[in-house]
Amino acid sequence: MRVLLFLLFIASGCGDPNIPLDATARRRVDSLAAVGVGLARQQQDSICREQRITLLPVLIDSIKKERIRTIQAQLNQIPQ
Repeated sequence: MRVLLFLLFIASGCGDPNIPLDATARRRVDSLAAVGVGLARQQQDSICREQRITLLPVLIDSIKKERIRTIQAQLNQIPQ
């Protein structure tokens, strides 16, 4: 896919930059962009799922430990 995008950019650089794209070229660019966005979305979703499984429990534990420390410090300040 990246090779295809690279070739598209190379081919588009060969013409006059002041000439607007015709409908066919616009459809091609839109199709390639849609494919690229779809692939990027899949990769990002995969990364998010992985981090949710691995990182989220660690963060939750850290927040719980900090909250327990805070509560313990407050309890220690109560005169007995």
